Amino acid sequence: MLMGMFGLMLGSSWNDSATFDEVAHIGAGYTYLKYQDGRLNPEHPPLLKSLAASPLLFLGLKENITAQPFWTIENVNDRQWAAGNYLLYEAGNDADEILFWSRLPMILLTILFGWVLFLWVKRRYGAGTGLLTLFFFVVSPTFLAHGRYVTTDVGAALGFFLGIIFFLRSSLSI
Repeated sequence: MLMGMFGLMLGSSWNDSATFDEVAHIGAGYTYLKYQDGRLNPEHPPLLKSLAASPLLFLGLKENITAQPFWTIENVNDRQWAAGNYLLYEAGNDADEILFWSRLPMILLTILFGWVLFLWVKRRYGAGTGLLTLFFFVVSPTFLAHGRYVTTDVGAALGFFLGIIFFLRSSLSI
């Protein structure tokens, strides 16, 4: 089921234009990793954006972000959008390639979420219930739609789920 979900998300994201938030998240994540600078998108935690941008370090992207006027402007919101637009559409890079490689880690994170969910439910309620839960997860329009984009939605959901699991584990063992 997870392989089917992977195929659906990968196939549906291919040649799909960037969503509104992806532009800021990709540009910010790239600068976090390449320049070790968190100025572009400080209102979101950097882990998921950095994860999404990690394949971009190996693409040899054409850019000179730190020399651009937006790098030092005061308005943080304008900074992140300008950097993302520059990286994707103005610096001479292939935007489709950037989107594909930055979406792939997010798709894999969604698959990991499904696997962890299945294992947890299976352990507590049995294999049949685990498979039913996994089925509902892989056909969920929410996870199919948001799991393929560079946003913090699925990563935050996974983080909350893991937090609940570990809280229950620690509170039940006392």
